[in-house]
Amino acid sequence: MEKGDHHRNVGMALNVNLKIEGMVEIEKSSDESNQIVAYVKPVFSEVETDEISRLAAEPTLREFFAVRGFPLQSEERAKVEPTLTKLYRSKSTIKGRHIYYFQVEKHYKKPAGARDSSCYEVSFLAGWVTKDKEGTLALLNESFGLTDCDLKERGSSVELFNVMTLNERVVVQSGETSARLS
Repeated sequence: MEKGDHHRNVGMALNVNLKIEGMVEIEKSSDESNQIVAYVKPVFSEVETDEISRLAAEPTLREFFAVRGFPLQSEERAKVEPTLTKLYRSKSTIKGRHIYYFQVEKHYKKPAGARDSSCYEVSFLAGWVTKDKEGTLALLNESFGLTDCDLKERGSSVELFNVMTLNERVVVQSGETSARLS
């Protein structure tokens, strides 16, 4: 770690000398952020469509979505752009690649007359991406979910990252914070 770095109440005990680095938060308006969002946008759209199609095929859930006002039509959802809420990058390259953790969300206004129409519906995607020296991005994994403006179904938010290489494997240590309530 460099002078001034801290891990906010994260501890780790090792019996070997390993380089452990924190991850850096990337400015949401940067070119780097825009590149990641452009890369995950089609992934988001595909995963969102697949999950909503799966849920809409179940009669009881179709009624639930209709009452809440969640847009089931892909044309409606395509009008809403994903917004980056978090982006972290490894400080150093690991085996020639940077590792990124991202969270993106899409907010949908509820139609007038929908239950709690002052609140909005949220679909979210979080995951891990790598970028090599040539700038090629590769998705490692993703996690998708649906909630509303209180974000309680989203669960925890992943933060507090540390990265190390151990026996030719990359290890990312992360912690969780509780979901925001506002």
